[in-house]
Amino acid sequence: ILGSMCARFTLMLPWAEVVRLLGGRAVVHGKPSWNVAPTHQIAIIENGGSERHLVSARWGVSVPWSTKPMINARAETAAQKPTFRKALQERRCLIPTTGFYEWRAEGDQKRPYLFRRLDGAPFVFAGIVDSYKTEGGVAPACAILTTSASAFIRQFHDRMPVILEEAAWEPWLDRSLTDSAAVTDLLQPAPEHLLGAIPVSPRVNNPRNNDPSCVEPMGEEIRPNVR
Repeated sequence: ILGSMCARFTLMLPWAEVVRLLGGRAVVHGKPSWNVAPTHQIAIIENGGSERHLVSARWGVSVPWSTKPMINARAETAAQKPTFRKALQERRCLIPTTGFYEWRAEGDQKRPYLFRRLDGAPFVFAGIVDSYKTEGGVAPACAILTTSASAFIRQFHDRMPVILEEAAWEPWLDRSLTDSAAVTDLLQPAPEHLLGAIPVSPRVNNPRNNDPSCVEPMGEEIRPNVR
């Protein structure tokens, strides 16, 4: 899959519970997932008039040069890229999550880690929405914006998904803000104290495995060294 920096994540809550915690209304309902993979239908939150709506979208935006969808967009260049420019201006979304996976080379193998908030709360990625053709017409597709990694994440990868703090949700979702420069300032690395990393089962390597065993700790949580 193209752009596969953030290529797996979790949403270990029913979608109705997501809107209860984050606000809005669920237009569709979905089950918890411990191993969300590219092309899966995922929950996204958009502004729908006077309130937020949680709807479903395919994870992966179609691009003309590849049969594989693009699941990530670089925050630094999205405003200049024809693939993402219009979506960044006109159709931004929140992508709710309870954690994301990254792999680190350790010895002769790559070990998966689950990054989650230290307080265990759900959070949101910054997303953009496009559409793709289906047999019945068109349906929404989305990509996660990524940025340079925080110092803590850099031990594992040089990029990370953009995690929006609650104060940024409204401006990010505001469709009257069509100037990309007005929203790209929101696309910063997460605060150092926000996330921890838990080594997890290699079962997560296979997207067909989607159950609580994917997030089973296989060692001690690594926490940022922040005072």
